[in-house]
Amino acid sequence: MAQTIRAGTLTVLTFKDGLLSRLGHDLQLSLREFELTIDQRQVDARFNTSAIVVDGAVRAGGGLDRYALTGRDEAEIREAIQSKVLLTESFPEAHLNATLTVKSEHEVSLRGMLELVGQAREIELSIERRDGHLRGSVVLVPSRWGIAPYKALLGALRLHDRVEVRFDLPDPGPPGASGG
Repeated sequence: MAQTIRAGTLTVLTFKDGLLSRLGHDLQLSLREFELTIDQRQVDARFNTSAIVVDGAVRAGGGLDRYALTGRDEAEIREAIQSKVLLTESFPEAHLNATLTVKSEHEVSLRGMLELVGQAREIELSIERRDGHLRGSVVLVPSRWGIAPYKALLGALRLHDRVEVRFDLPDPGPPGASGG
């Protein structure tokens, strides 16, 4: 029996680079509209990329600064993500089709294809199962999907060609278990 997850936390971290990187911010974004269906060991997930939210800037020592960006900054960042990075008018969703493999009582691996901006590439990651949650992270290299690192100020300020996606989702139960 398939189980669907629509709640939880999906966070995307971006990292600044370039000669003028001190003028920019590492950012934390959230993806709040998604649907992940697990049927036996098969995973089908859809992520509404046009619903990305700018949470704030990441401090140098870690932690989130929700006040480092103005409302205008957040709107400009969101617009750049939608129109120049993820091309959400043409590709409003990202899609994951994958298989889960149980490694141990507290670890599951996921391997499959992630489609971004119309390009599908293989990804693999480990997922921790603990205290009723599925937690993990994966580093994605956007250029693998044909996404060029975002640049401003003639390239003197740009983003690294890597983002980190972190997730914390409710655990529907062991993959392949009856009823889940």
